[in-house]
Parts: sequence; C-alpha cells; structure tokens
Amino acid sequence: MDADLKALIRLFDLCVWAADKSKLPNLIAGMPGDMLVKVMIHLIESENLFFRGPLLTLLRNSAMGKNAIGLDKDVYKRTLLECLAATHHIVKAFFVPDDVPQASDLLGDMRTNFANISLMQVLWTDKDPATRVTSRSICALLARRLVRMRRDQFDRSELDWLNKVTGESSDAISNSFGNLPALDRMILQSFVYGVFSHQAADFPSEHWSTTCFAETLAILTNAGIPTAFDETAFRAGLLELIRWTDTDGEGGNLVANKLRSMFSNFLPDLSQ
Repeated sequence: MDADLKALIRLFDLCVWAADKSKLPNLIAGMPGDMLVKVMIHLIESENLFFRGPLLTLLRNSAMGKNAIGLDKDVYKRTLLECLAATHHIVKAFFVPDDVPQASDLLGDMRTNFANISLMQVLWTDKDPATRVTSRSICALLARRLVRMRRDQFDRSELDWLNKVTGESSDAISNSFGNLPALDRMILQSFVYGVFSHQAADFPSEHWSTTCFAETLAILTNAGIPTAFDETAFRAGLLELIRWTDTDGEGGNLVANKLRSMFSNFLPDLSQ
C-alpha cells in the first residue's frame, strides 16, 4: 500500500472515531475519484470494516435525503456523487482482468450493500441526471457480472435483486439461467428504458451522465471498455438495439429516437 493511501486511510480513521463526524463528508467530497476507488476497494477487502460502515452510511443517508446537521448542501450532493462515481469505477473494474479481485464475495458485497435495491430505486428517479444514470449503470453492470459468475442457479436474494433491476419476473430470469444472450437483453433493455423513462430532455453535452451512459452501453453491447473499445461491435449492438426498440410500441420508439439523437455525431446515419 502506498504512503498516500495509508495517510488517507489514517485520516478516515480519525474522522470515523471523532466526536464530530461532519468532516468525513467533506473529506470524501474533496478526494480525487481514483483515490476514492482505491480507498473503497481497501475498505471492502479489509477485515477492519469500521471504515466501510461510515462510508456506506454516508452513501445511504445522502441518497435518502438525510442530510447531516450543519452539512453544506453542495458538499452533501457532491458526497453522494463521489460515492456513486467510486462505486461505479469499482463495478466497471470487474470487466478489466486483474483490476480488482474477481471473488464472488466482493461482487456480493457490492450488490447487497453499495447497490442495495431499496437505495437504488430512490436514486433511479433522482432529479439529477448524473445520479440517475450512475445508479442505473451500477446495477446493470453488476447484473451482467452476476449472470456470468453464477455456475449454479441464482439464489433467492440474487433472483429478487435481478427481478427488481430488470423488471422481469423471477420465473423468466430463472428459466433463462445459462442463456446469456437472453439475460443480457433483459439487462440492456432495463438499463436503456430505465434511464430514458426519467430523461425528458437530451443529456447535457460534455456531461458525466453522457459519458457514463455511453460507457455502460458499450459494455452491455459487448463492445468492451474505453481502453479496449470495439467500434464495430458497438455499432452493431447499437443498430440492433435501435431496431428492436423501434418496433416495441410507442415507448420503444421514443427510446430509439433518443438513441439516434444521442449518437448522431458518432454514427451520423442513425439520425436518418
């Protein structure tokens, strides 16, 4: 562990055990995203989980609107976004060999705690597009990883979580076990429809929500991550997605048009 990370964890320690814990949100909100990712990985893997608890509490309280007394509103919002962004970075790292441990206990911890479905459902309808898209992305990517790690049938908690994330019945999910194309389509459809169902206008240009949505869509269409992006696969996946959403009634047509608009510069012919 490098000296900066050790110092930061020590600082977390001091904030956690201090009588006045109001400094902890400010510490998280002001921390560079890549460093927060390292800290979160350490907290999740560490047997000394007293760090992890307060971080989860901050995420949950911020997401549920339970602002700490005296906490600045901007810091409060920034803390939530930083926690979500760091969680998102860790989840994306499940798709990068050797980036984070691939053990199922880490995946399970991320799913049941940092992607707790009651918490996520609140964030999916948040007024802020970055919060909505990031929370949806976290769940979609965890779902994709989960269906690939399971060698036996999903257990009840996994099935319930997948049911809430995808909107598909537990029977449909269970009957599709081992059928990755079918499960992938459920996850992709729930992600795209879920994001656009609360997005009346286009995403702001040069905005985190746009980048997050595009990166997640690339992974869900088997086009890879930014450092190993397959443009041909992404184009094919996007065209297929637009094709079947365009024939899925009025709601699907709206989604298809939003995708055409969003990727008109990347794929000009889709705007036709």
